[in-house]
Amino acid sequence: MNGFWRDSQEQPHCGHWIGPEGRFCLSGKDLHPYLTGLRCPLHTPSALRAAQAAYRPLRE
Repeated sequence: MNGFWRDSQEQPHCGHWIGPEGRFCLSGKDLHPYLTGLRCPLHTPSALRAAQAAYRPLRE
């Protein structure tokens, strides 16, 4: 990934928005490019789908 960020002074980071915390993830470890941007292993599209499937709200 070194050549991809050649023109930028800032380090690449995970761009996943953590809504409840009001911030971006900003992890710089083990990043992979996706259509939604760079993501760390915790915030890949498949990891987010699995987390969403595990969450089941209670219905009355």
